[in-house]
Amino acid sequence: AMTGEWEAKLKKIEHYDYDPDQFMAEIIRFTQKIKDESDRPLYDQSRLGDCPLCGQPIIEGRKGYGCSAWKAGCQFVLWKQVYSVTVTHDMACQLLQNSRTLHSYAIKLNDEVFNAQLTLNKQGETGYIKAEPGRRAAVKEAIADCPLCNGKIIETPKAYSCSEWRNGCKMAIWKTVAHKKITAAMAKKMLSNGETGILKGFKSAKGSEFEASLKLVDGKVEMDFSGR
Repeated sequence: AMTGEWEAKLKKIEHYDYDPDQFMAEIIRFTQKIKDESDRPLYDQSRLGDCPLCGQPIIEGRKGYGCSAWKAGCQFVLWKQVYSVTVTHDMACQLLQNSRTLHSYAIKLNDEVFNAQLTLNKQGETGYIKAEPGRRAAVKEAIADCPLCNGKIIETPKAYSCSEWRNGCKMAIWKTVAHKKITAAMAKKMLSNGETGILKGFKSAKGSEFEASLKLVDGKVEMDFSGR
């Protein structure tokens, strides 16, 4: 386990068999990697995404977002009008990269109008997830107040993030940190107490397991090894 490796190195340091500066540099590099992961945006706005059918890049056309491999026969297209909803560039990014939109929209189907999130499956088919009647999906999924603004923390496919992201709030707790799944309960504890307490099951890039506490500092997730 990662914790065991660090303890072994600490013992070596006590016997002057390991450079303490090198050990601290390793800790700093690992912590910085975790911080960098927590700073990742919910989706990459610089690119639309990859084709769910063949994996090639998606390009924007006049009426839809289609596969760049169309000349090779791929027929995937995400149309700009779905259930009477105009699919914007941002919405297309969300669908292609996260399989659903972050927010719900007024969908018209068979003369019925209701709020729902748009979805896109691996077969390239669009669908929807109905929101709770009278409420937006973001409100239904709120797990806490945002510590940085007046928004709500909502659950998305890849993170627990602020509902005010459109207004620039970057608060996000990723659902996977160092190969460990972060549950809604863990995120709630971090948001209410500032930290999760010691958690087991993290893995380094080499596959070694270790334990640590996750702390929320100025809206960013950091690892704390002091409590082990």
